[in-house]
Amino acid sequence: MTSQWARAVPVPADCAQARSHVATASRFLKDSMVEGISNEMRYGALYDSARNAITGVLAAAGIRITDDRGGHAETIREVRNHLGAEHATSLQRLNAALKKRNQMQYHNANIAVAEADALEQDAIALAKAALEFVNERCPG
Repeated sequence: MTSQWARAVPVPADCAQARSHVATASRFLKDSMVEGISNEMRYGALYDSARNAITGVLAAAGIRITDDRGGHAETIREVRNHLGAEHATSLQRLNAALKKRNQMQYHNANIAVAEADALEQDAIALAKAALEFVNERCPG
């Protein structure tokens, strides 16, 4: 069985799905701010917040990423086409965060406070940008 790499495919825009992902992003952001959680739990929640935010952007834009290898990385690459250059740095750092999150999940890597703090800034920026994008594409 040959494994394929994930790719972006056009689909009808799904505003309900887009709003759901943006709401989930907001919920994960709130979860990441719970007092006393570990840096690893915080980092995971922040990564999931950012991932849901950008998935919401793609749902509103009418783009779906196939369920093949590298789906998260392809999502990050594709959303650059929709959020604009002002979010390129946050998306680049999110791609690096994907690698760190994988190390944490699969190899028990530790997360420093500074790493979680840096991801928090990007997760907040991407959640805000996603909300604005979805509201523009899906009025009402």
